[in-house]
Formats: sequence, structure tokens, C-alpha cells
Amino acid sequence: MAKVGLVSLGCPKALVDSEQIATQLLDLGYEVEVGDDSDVLVVNTCGFIDAAKAESRDTIADALGQGKKVIVTGCMGEAQGELANTFPQLEFISGPADVAPVVSAVKQYLPGVALEPLVDPGLPGEARARLTADHFAYCSMPRQPF
Repeated sequence: MAKVGLVSLGCPKALVDSEQIATQLLDLGYEVEVGDDSDVLVVNTCGFIDAAKAESRDTIADALGQGKKVIVTGCMGEAQGELANTFPQLEFISGPADVAPVVSAVKQYLPGVALEPLVDPGLPGEARARLTADHFAYCSMPRQPF
């Protein structure tokens, strides 16, 4: 089975974009791994603060240093020229919420096996693969007298 690595850096919106990418790849028959254990790696970058940009650049550089095909998406992808100059060996660069172009790029560099969709596209709402475990937050409030 064709395996795609996925690293999601940044805000919750980037995580949702990554989950949408993962869902579409799973529907196409790819195995999706969180992390970089694959030949093709999708890095969903954050460009909000300098530390996040540095983490994104380091992740890209590490993957390229391991000989991986790297596809970059997310906020840093908005500066395509800068990324392409810094990392000319990138396979594809796109901005945030560019799910379909990222999936197309993966298909180009790692042909997959077409399967029946895992999710019925006619279902209401949005079904997507989750990259984080379900979690809940509980707030404890002092009891107020009536």
C-alpha cells in the first residue's frame, strides 16, 4: 500500500486542513502516517510566528535531507517564491486550505490504489479522518447558592 507521511504544524485550522487531506488520501487507498515515516511527506506549515516558521523550515529540511519527496502546504506556502528559493527540491507548494491540489500532488508523486470511498459523500455534515484522539474539557464551577 502506498504510504504518505503527514506532519501538521500550527493552528487548529491547519489541523482540520490536514485531516481533510488525510481523509481524501485514505479514500484513494493510501496509508496515512502521522509523522515522516514515508517516501512522500506532506508538511502543513505554520507561518504565524518566527518560532513556528523555524519549526516548519527545520521539518522540511530534515525530510529533504532524508531523500523524501516533500509537498508543502499551509501558511508558509503563501510565500511560494521564498520557499522555492530556499528549498528548490520541493515537489509542490500550496497555501492554506488547498486540499485538492495537495491530494493531486501526492497522486502524481506516489500513485495509489483507487478504492470505494470510505465515507458516503451524500452524508450530511463533514466526515474526516482525525489526527488527534478525541478529547473533552471539563470546567468545574463553584456551586452557587439559590
